[in-house]
Amino acid sequence: MKKHLFYSLKSFIIIFFLSLIVLSEYGIPYASRLTDKYVNYKKLWGAKPVIKDADPIVMKHKKNNKAALLIHSYAGVPLNMKFLAEKIYNSGYDVYVPLLPGHGTTREDMKTTTFADWYSLVRKAYENLSSKYIKIIAVGDFTGGSLLLKLIIEEKPLLNSIVLINTPVMLLG
Repeated sequence: MKKHLFYSLKSFIIIFFLSLIVLSEYGIPYASRLTDKYVNYKKLWGAKPVIKDADPIVMKHKKNNKAALLIHSYAGVPLNMKFLAEKIYNSGYDVYVPLLPGHGTTREDMKTTTFADWYSLVRKAYENLSSKYIKIIAVGDFTGGSLLLKLIIEEKPLLNSIVLINTPVMLLG
């Protein structure tokens, strides 16, 4: 019992300090800062990275009604999801892995983007796919999973399944 209490207290302290960092970085509420400045429907899958091999990934079959939206982690690039993207593509899905704003470019770009900017891209990517596909699955790695959870909570999308990889969550109750 004492061990459980110790680990619960330790977890609470860590989450508390992480929350303070997030609040100091993004403010309250960050949803009010939601912008579309990084989203261009014509270039949704065509971001121009500076880092080699950081391009968005698009893998499409000739005729398909199933798609997978994969979202990479913080400071990551779509290449981090390539192995998983290929496996999902080989199972019959069209696969889309956008490059989050500020990622794959320069340090200065990263400093000027926020969680709201990344979420805006994820929301628009889902809207883009939902207009073309009947069945959509979503996979998020770390921050990508947090972005997908926010999408589920706020937009209530019609996703057939969601996979969260290393996504920090806190279960209450």
